[in-house]
Amino acid sequence: MGTFAKNDYIMSHDDDLLITKEDALELLVKEYEERGHKGMAIGPYGVILGKNNLYFPKNVLSKGLQKLGSSGIPKHLSFPKKSVRVDIIKGRMIFFKKEELNNIPILPQGPDSFVLCDDIVINGHLAHGALGHHLVTTKAEWENSRY
Repeated sequence: MGTFAKNDYIMSHDDDLLITKEDALELLVKEYEERGHKGMAIGPYGVILGKNNLYFPKNVLSKGLQKLGSSGIPKHLSFPKKSVRVDIIKGRMIFFKKEELNNIPILPQGPDSFVLCDDIVINGHLAHGALGHHLVTTKAEWENSRY
C-alpha cells in the first residue's frame, strides 16, 4: 500500500495507537530530516538486541537482568525520555522514507520468511543488517487505546 503514497514518507501503526499531537507528522518528518540516514526507520517503540542478536531474554535470570539493564540482554524501549538508536523499530508504529520500500522484498526469501515478525524482517532489510541503525524518537505523542 505504501507504494501508492503521494508523499516521501511511509507510516504504519496499529489501529489502537492514537496520535495525540496535531503536528506529530510534521515532527516526524523534521526528526527524519535532521537525524535520518539511508535505510533508517523511526518510531516510539524499539529493541536493542542482546548478545547473539537475541530479541527476547532466554530465561528467567535473563529477564531479571534485563530489568536491571545488564549488557548483552535485549532491551525493549517504549516512549523513552530522549531519542535512542536501536536495532529494531517495532511494527506497532514505523515511519521511514518511501524510497526505502525498494530495499524490502515483496516475496518471501526462503522458508518461514515473512510468516511472523515481518517488522523485524523489514528493519533488517532497511538497515542492510547493520545494528543501531534506527531511532526510537520522542518527537511525537502517542496514546495506547487498547481496551
